[in-house]
Amino acid sequence: MSTSYIKYTPLDDDEKRSLLNKLLSFLKNHSTNLKIDWQEIEVNKKAILDVIERVQQRRMYFLKFHGMEMGEVNEAALHCFWILKLKPFYFKDTNEKRDLNVHMAFLIFFKTLVLISEKKNIKFNLTYHTIEYLYYAFRHHDLSKEALMALTRVLAPFE
Repeated sequence: MSTSYIKYTPLDDDEKRSLLNKLLSFLKNHSTNLKIDWQEIEVNKKAILDVIERVQQRRMYFLKFHGMEMGEVNEAALHCFWILKLKPFYFKDTNEKRDLNVHMAFLIFFKTLVLISEKKNIKFNLTYHTIEYLYYAFRHHDLSKEALMALTRVLAPFE
């Protein structure tokens, strides 16, 4: 199948809304350990829609230049990268310094690996030090898109 004809077209409003709801639902459903009150969080809609659009652009890139689907592991890694870069989450009416975007990106990263493990009925375990190092890299923006995708694929059990 030739993919040279594939050209990215921006998402329509329904697609954006659907992907936005999917992403926010995922975060809300899996954020119980973060002890976050979602009533205190604001989402910069323009920034989060930009995250979604950029992930979709990369999906097209994978098809066109690699002739393959991007996959959920790479998709999760790209969501992490763009959330860290564009910082769409913040606390309402507070000067709290906790980096909410790092927490959200790390949540996507970690939960994706856990969910893949569960699907494949494989035990997934990261040491405390590994988690600490990964979190540090997220917090200090030490990972490129490609490095984050490679790292996620390495840690994903048999993905």
